[in-house]
Amino acid sequence: MAVKLDEPLGRVAYVNARILDPTEGWDGPGGVLTDGEKIVAAGPGLFDAGRPEDAKIVDCQGACLAPGLI
Repeated sequence: MAVKLDEPLGRVAYVNARILDPTEGWDGPGGVLTDGEKIVAAGPGLFDAGRPEDAKIVDCQGACLAPGLI
């Protein structure tokens, strides 16, 4: 289902997530960074050095994310 947005998505940092990525063998805590409709980074420890200041922050509170299915 496609949804037309009134505003561009911009950068979004999904933090405190459980990352499930069988292709890379990840199953554990981590984060995902998107820019618009594209995943630009994902994995454990992604935001250990800090979160992008220009990104909207979404606290996943331990919810599962599977990059490619977001």
